[in-house]
Amino acid sequence: LAEAGDVPLLVVASTNLGDGISATLDVRDGSSGNHLNVQPFTSHPSGPTNVQLSVVSRSELGVSWDPPAHDGGAEVLKYLVEWDETYRFDNSRVSTTNSYSNIVDGPLVRSEVVMSSADLSYQIKGLEEGIRYFVRVS
Repeated sequence: LAEAGDVPLLVVASTNLGDGISATLDVRDGSSGNHLNVQPFTSHPSGPTNVQLSVVSRSELGVSWDPPAHDGGAEVLKYLVEWDETYRFDNSRVSTTNSYSNIVDGPLVRSEVVMSSADLSYQIKGLEEGIRYFVRVS
């Protein structure tokens, strides 16, 4: 119980620091019973963990991953899988239906959005044999 001028205030705070980080601050005006609940904003999730790359065939790679260690307070619903011949991913482009598009210089598709958080894998097809590829998941 705290006093703000002549009005006593009751402040109740609670936290839950699991995957869905939450906190509540409840401030109540002692005279009228009015109160204010404050919820924190969600933050960006950490990156996927345990990313694994496997050779499926001469022209295909498989990539799989586990969910991020911290989801930022909200469920992760999609992941971006990118592949390129350079570690800087200079040539990565996606389709025009992908909201993360970089479609400058043509329709070359080198990334894909995996929409379901339950499907934590993707198979990259149509690769050229003998080319080194870099893959990342975010």
